[in-house]
Amino acid sequence: MTYETVIGGKPIVSVRWLWKTFRLAWNLRCDPGRARDIGRELLRGRFARAGRMVRTASRSPKVRNEAVASRKFRCLWLPNSKVASRSVRVVLHEADPDAVTFVDKSVAEICADHPEVMDYYSFAFIRHPFERALSFYAHLFLLSLESYPEDQFSFSMAIRREVFRHFHGLEDVRSFDDYCDWLNTPWGSDRFADRHFRSQHVQIRLPDGRLPDFVGRLENIGDDFERVAGQVGMPRPTLPMRGTRAGWSAPPAAVESARATMRAHLTARNRALLAARYEGDLTLYRSLCGERPALPAAARCLPITG
Repeated sequence: MTYETVIGGKPIVSVRWLWKTFRLAWNLRCDPGRARDIGRELLRGRFARAGRMVRTASRSPKVRNEAVASRKFRCLWLPNSKVASRSVRVVLHEADPDAVTFVDKSVAEICADHPEVMDYYSFAFIRHPFERALSFYAHLFLLSLESYPEDQFSFSMAIRREVFRHFHGLEDVRSFDDYCDWLNTPWGSDRFADRHFRSQHVQIRLPDGRLPDFVGRLENIGDDFERVAGQVGMPRPTLPMRGTRAGWSAPPAAVESARATMRAHLTARNRALLAARYEGDLTLYRSLCGERPALPAAARCLPITG
């Protein structure tokens, strides 16, 4: 909701506008380089680009996500976008129809409003950061009706419009190389990030900085989710294949096709850029599966170790 300041019966300014102005001033004060960039674009007459810079610089990181809490099983799931979040949400609500999805609330806000969830068994899943970056890039730049079902295509297009509107520099991306470069600029950093490309380990931390009680991997999500279910007494789940055509496993031809796509995009240069951008995620991922994990067999698993 947008609240407005009213003088003489006429609204003059909204609280949302004041907040965004404050955020812009604070961010530019902390990062003078961004103020110089905006000024340079204005002097060149590139007002549209300057406007996108202002929109990005006035953002606070999008820390809200649709976490789910189940009182029945006393568990709290902290989602990461592009990590089977739609599938896990469906399973949790099927197991407990009274489970609560906290729409547009951060983990800190959830724990402040519902302190009992701090005693729940918390869990999350992460994905190899290279594969996750490539997955979101595909959503933004490689969409086609041939690649996605119509309902998912509409959902993905909504994400694309939202991201392009708010983040300066994405309009100049023409390849995955460009996207990896952009992620390593201030405009693509966690400071302004959308949840789809924000560092995973940051999104799933509890208010006191701890990681959840259990962190699993997308590449092993079937076994990892069964482990969570056993811990909280949930019936053995079967994850639906939301957001993917191949599902959690695929025929050998599909596996090889996925690996070829990965090899084509994840060059040594891009792996180095993504490793620098997502150093914390890569460290956490490697801690979960060993420094040199074996090549996964499923099509959705990344066939490299970084």
